[in-house]
Amino acid sequence: MSSEQCSVKDSKKMPNSSKRDHSRRERKRTNDSTEDSPKRDAKIRHDKTKYAPKKGQKRERPDHFVSLQITNPLIHGVIGDIQAHILVQQPELKKILIPLSTLHITLMVIHVGKDRQERVADIERAMESCVREAQEQGLFPLSLNIEGMGNFGGTIVFAKVANDPALERLRKLAEIVDKCFTEFNLPSTDTRKDFNPHLTVMKMSKDLSLRHKGLKRISDSLYEDFATLSMGEQLVTNLQLCSMDEPKDEGGYYPIIHQVSFDKYSNIDSEAAIQSHTEAVVSASAPDGTAMELKSTTEPKEIVSVDLLTVLPLNTAEPHKVVESDDQVDQTES
Repeated sequence: MSSEQCSVKDSKKMPNSSKRDHSRRERKRTNDSTEDSPKRDAKIRHDKTKYAPKKGQKRERPDHFVSLQITNPLIHGVIGDIQAHILVQQPELKKILIPLSTLHITLMVIHVGKDRQERVADIERAMESCVREAQEQGLFPLSLNIEGMGNFGGTIVFAKVANDPALERLRKLAEIVDKCFTEFNLPSTDTRKDFNPHLTVMKMSKDLSLRHKGLKRISDSLYEDFATLSMGEQLVTNLQLCSMDEPKDEGGYYPIIHQVSFDKYSNIDSEAAIQSHTEAVVSASAPDGTAMELKSTTEPKEIVSVDLLTVLPLNTAEPHKVVESDDQVDQTES
C-alpha cells in the first residue's frame, strides 16, 4: 500500500478535533515556506504605499508651485518682529527662519521636470485659463487679511489667513487652479486633500542639526502672544508659477517662471488698485488721518524693546527695526 493511501486511510480514522489540528499544522508549514507571507511585514508594506500614486500614475517630487506673493511692507515688518521676538527666547532657531523676501501663499505644488521648456505653452495656457475663470466668477479684487499664528505638527510655524469672506474666495481660486492645471496635464503632487492657506514663518527642516540636539518641535509658547494678532492686509494682483530649486532672484524671491495679472480679463488696473489700497490703509493708520510715506522693506526696523505686545506699532506704515540688548539678530537665510 502506498504512503498516500495510508495517509488517506489514517485520516479517515482521525477524530474531527485531530483533523483540525492536522490541517492547522499543514497550513502553518505551507505559510512558513512562502517568502512574502510574514504578517510582521504587512505594516511596512502598508506604510510604503500610504501615499502611492493611483494605478498608472507616477509620483514625482514637486519642483514648482503656484503662488500669491506677499509684498505688503506692513506684513513683512510685523512678521519680522515676531521672528525677532522668538529668537530672543531661543537664539538657536535662527537658521530655521523664513526670509521675509520669500513670503507667499502656495495654491498648488506640481512637478514640471527637466522638460520645462517643452511645457511652457501648457503652463501659460493653464495660468491664463485660471485667471480668466476666476475673473468670470467674480473673485477679484482679492484682498487677504493676515491674522494670527498656527503650526503644522510643531515643525512648521505660519501666519494665518483670516477666516472671512476673502478666505472663501481664495479657496475657490485654489480649486480653479487645481482644475485648470490638471486639464493641461500638470496635476498637483500634494497628497493632502484640505487646502490650508498660510505664510510660512519658520520651518524645522531648514536646520536638521536641531534634531541631533534633541529639539524636535517649535514650542507654541514662543509665539502664543500673537495667536490672534492682525498683521495687515495684502491685495494680491498676480498669479505666479515659481521654481523651488533654482537660485533666488535679486530681490531674494523665488524665480518667477510665468505670471498673469488678475486685471488681464477685467477693467481693473492692478497697479492703480495697489496704490489706492495702500494709501487707504496707511491713511487709516496715521494718527492724524493723513497719509504716511511708505519706506522700503530693506530699511532697518526699530523697536527699543523685546516686549512687542506693548510697543509693536501694528498700524504704522514704516517698517521697524528690532534692537536686541546684545547682538543684532541676523534674520537672513544662511
